[in-house]
Amino acid sequence: MFVLEERGVCKGGESRIFVFDGRGVCEGGESRILVLDERGVCEEEKPRMFVIDEREVCEGGESRMSILDERGVCEGGKSRISAMDERSSWNGGESMMSVMDERGVCEGGESMMSLLDERGVCEGGESMMSLLDETGVCEGGESMMSLLDETGVCEGGESMMSLLDETGVCEGGESMMSLLDETGVCEGGESMMSLLDETGVCEGGESMMSLLDETGVCEGGESMMSL
Repeated sequence: MFVLEERGVCKGGESRIFVFDGRGVCEGGESRILVLDERGVCEEEKPRMFVIDEREVCEGGESRMSILDERGVCEGGKSRISAMDERSSWNGGESMMSVMDERGVCEGGESMMSLLDERGVCEGGESMMSLLDETGVCEGGESMMSLLDETGVCEGGESMMSLLDETGVCEGGESMMSLLDETGVCEGGESMMSLLDETGVCEGGESMMSLLDETGVCEGGESMMSL
């Protein structure tokens, strides 16, 4: 998953969220949503965030997916997925993934993952995950997760999450969220979201969103979103 950081990733600082696009991440710096491409994520710009690629995010090759922070998420090579927060969410070992925001992500520590929005994602504690957008993602609050795209992901209100890419991820619109991978996440259209990993994330397809972790996020398969 991809983390918001106000300092801007990749050159102009225009991009806040990165998703997969086969023609190159960060080339123009205009798109709000970009993802890792096969040529590598902004290699020259030393980005703070990476998504899984075949060359390994962490040079040691231990971590399938990690989000880089300035203190070095990948240094130990133990964590499958980690996110930066200024107070270090890993100090207490309670949260599997927390995302940095200037006011503190879900200070009570109840939510496994929340993303900052300017109106306060964590305030009500109702939404498991919301993504910041400047104009308001799914203002009605119906969708558990939506990603802003310039053509309007939330307009129809039918899809819980769609990822913008210039070549069209899941063009048929059957999958609520899929990330393009070389083996074809979108082909079957059954899984709401799966992230490519060599051992298979949530093979049963029960979980709406799961990220591989060493303790087994997918084991229960009950949670709509767990990290």
